[in-house]
Amino acid sequence: MNKEDHVKSLVAEVCAGLKGDGCWSGRVVPEVYHAAKKELEKQMKLPVVSKSSLLDFMEDPYAYHWKRVSGEEERSEALRKGALIDCLTLTPELAGDLYVVGKADRRTKAGKELAAQVEAEGKELVGQEEYEAALRTAGMARRELDARLGEYRTQVAAFIVTDEAGGEKLEVPVVICGMFDVVPEDGGLPIVDLKTTSRNIVSEREVSRNMAEYGYGFQAAMYIDLALFAMGEERSFCFFYVTVSEPTRMRFVDVNMTDIELYRAGYFEGLRAYAAAWKGDNWGGAVLPDMVYEVPAWDAKRGADVIAEKGGEQ
Repeated sequence: MNKEDHVKSLVAEVCAGLKGDGCWSGRVVPEVYHAAKKELEKQMKLPVVSKSSLLDFMEDPYAYHWKRVSGEEERSEALRKGALIDCLTLTPELAGDLYVVGKADRRTKAGKELAAQVEAEGKELVGQEEYEAALRTAGMARRELDARLGEYRTQVAAFIVTDEAGGEKLEVPVVICGMFDVVPEDGGLPIVDLKTTSRNIVSEREVSRNMAEYGYGFQAAMYIDLALFAMGEERSFCFFYVTVSEPTRMRFVDVNMTDIELYRAGYFEGLRAYAAAWKGDNWGGAVLPDMVYEVPAWDAKRGADVIAEKGGEQ
């Protein structure tokens, strides 16, 4: 069965589940999961929202919609390296289908032809050293997961459909989806989300800043709810940070459960706004509201220092 057939099969299963008890979950190849979201939206004629799309929408609805329509995706070097480590950690059996290890100098005709051939096959060309470094990192990550969690499943997708958020009816029903990276068989252990990063995770302050910047608290609340409704399990949730560059550093980061209600209220608000935007096809405009510049404290001090210096040059 090819990828297109796998996507059609998954969409049919999910649609049947959502029209039945309103939920579906199961292990899914990531590539199929991501492709199925768009197809599911077409089939059900309902918005399909993941934690990433909801957070992008909450930050800037207009930019989110523009990227969604244009199909433009961000692909930084850190994201590219992270995707390789994710694959080798969570689904190593798929690496051969997604990556080709070799050397291609894109400055030469032969190098350009090899790179084009690999891309035409739907794969990515990676250098030998980069691949071996990713293998080492993935091996360390798997050993840590094995030691902490015992038996577990990886890449378990979940879909639910809801017509309300926080007790308030949505303008249109919304399908919420997510991919659980690691689901321990022991129900007393938390579901784990793997975060590959280029940040300095030795610093707890830097980790906290990263968590806040990317809205991972909202993700924790969403995934706890997804696990409850789609999988019928009350589970806690944590993040497993792994650096994309050597020397590899790893850190488990728990989310204080007392803060989950705060984040839950935030993503409920985002769902209500998303449903309204979808129904009215109103995603805001290019022109932003006027603002008044207020001098930051650090800039005001610098300005005062400059004035003081000038005053002393009489």
